[in-house]
Amino acid sequence: MKLTLSNLALLSLLLLNGCNKGDPLPGGYAIFFGDSEDVGLVLPPKGEILVGPKLAKIGSAGTLIFGEVQPPKKPNPSLAGSRTPGFFILDSSTGTIEKGLSREDWLKKLQKAGLQGEPELVYPERKGPRKGDQYDVKTYQGDGRMVDHGRSAASERFSLHLGEVDFAKEQTLRYKIGKLPPVELVAGFDIRDLPPGPAGGNNVHNDFNRASIHILLKTAEGETVFEETSPLSAWTWGYGMPGTERRAWMRERSGCRFTPQPEQQYVLTLKITPLAGSKAVKPAALRISGGGWKVE
Repeated sequence: MKLTLSNLALLSLLLLNGCNKGDPLPGGYAIFFGDSEDVGLVLPPKGEILVGPKLAKIGSAGTLIFGEVQPPKKPNPSLAGSRTPGFFILDSSTGTIEKGLSREDWLKKLQKAGLQGEPELVYPERKGPRKGDQYDVKTYQGDGRMVDHGRSAASERFSLHLGEVDFAKEQTLRYKIGKLPPVELVAGFDIRDLPPGPAGGNNVHNDFNRASIHILLKTAEGETVFEETSPLSAWTWGYGMPGTERRAWMRERSGCRFTPQPEQQYVLTLKITPLAGSKAVKPAALRISGGGWKVE
């Protein structure tokens, strides 16, 4: 078996060194996620795609890694392995790979290697232990409503909905929050009923809901976790929300982001001061979110 490697420009890399039941993949192998179609098996630190895309399912036993590759919806000949769909077997102790196997041949080879019965395969994004897996939303204590969107969520797995915010009037709001999921969280606003925007691009609606925002998070003991004062127009208005809804958040790593401590109670204070120049004031809600297989 001859192993051929092709170079791939990695737009984004998530290394999930995990396999069935949270056990690490043998030999230091990991899973690369570029997007939902661009998923492959890699050996860090080189990051070259050895199997896939699209790596559809994967499993392991001993030194063997095995699974199924499906052709991407839009095949790209420049991507390594994009023309070899089928089942594969990789021996992590030697680096040898058999690809493009039929299911029948694949099962026979696995049986010959000592695996009996149907091998367990899982979706790549469900591999490996994640920080949020042990968190139960029922343990949340505080204002609002905590939602877990599940392990398949790429981002914003956890959402703490803290309610509506009226940008038309000056006000100060306080929230008690505690026993949060152990993942990085970011506070932001979901702004609704905006006119349809152009495809792509941030900040196309930041002339709505003009206001100065002061947001402060402290522990229950009074220690400052983060503090931010800036106009809402300076926040990033994301374009990933459906329809006419936009998510406004601080892109900077220091702005409105934190990783909660276990059992810790917090107090979040939000002050809204309307500013002149708004096209209109649209309904908005405060939400804290984080987690997901792309970021955990």
